[in-house]
Amino acid sequence: MNTELQTFEIDGKSLQEIMYKDVRVVTSRQIADLHRKKVKSVNQTFTRNMERFEKDKDYYEVTRSDLITDNMNMSVFFSKTSNTKDTYLFAEKGYFKLCKIFNDNVSWDVYEKLLDVYFRYKEMKNYECVEDLIVLQAQSLKKLRLKVESIDNRLEKVEYNYEERKSLLPSPEKSDRDNFNQLVRKYASNNNKKYYEVYNMVYSEALYRLKIKFNTRAKNENISTIDWIDQNGYMDKVLAIALDMLE
Repeated sequence: MNTELQTFEIDGKSLQEIMYKDVRVVTSRQIADLHRKKVKSVNQTFTRNMERFEKDKDYYEVTRSDLITDNMNMSVFFSKTSNTKDTYLFAEKGYFKLCKIFNDNVSWDVYEKLLDVYFRYKEMKNYECVEDLIVLQAQSLKKLRLKVESIDNRLEKVEYNYEERKSLLPSPEKSDRDNFNQLVRKYASNNNKKYYEVYNMVYSEALYRLKIKFNTRAKNENISTIDWIDQNGYMDKVLAIALDMLE
């Protein structure tokens, strides 16, 4: 582990950087603090779904003795009263999978912030001259262009699926938003679930497929997420995803 750590701020909370095997990770304790959950709840959620995670890629399991040997700040990993002998460290992909299982608005909001502020953070001290920064900027622009092209391809695929599956709409004569709500309510009723549970399930899948931060953008405009999706022309795409998942 790297002991030269930095501290980040997420929603007014301090997040200490942790590097393990040259990978930036977060602990169960840090996740619990940011997501307003108990550490026990985070660990239980993970262990109950452990088969979805790949060890030493999505997560790492380390012992208390390992941390002591590396002279790490133990409070980042354990509470003062904890007698736990080991803990889990989550890499970016493992943390995403955990958020997908949590599947609530707070978790997706924190995930988006952690992704931008923590996991995708680059240390500028490695770039000592203007030429290095120009190269870095060019590389970033190239990655951004590829990302935009990837999003365009995903949108085209979703639009194609939507056109192909129009016949499955509950009420073709109504708006996409009305059809979405009707589809979610029908699925919730037939599967003994609550509306918001099914809505969050579709929302998290749309976030994953389209890579658009609906929740953050809606909050910036002080409107609901579903209003932002509808007003910005993404309702048909979210409806297409709902059709894929629920029909």
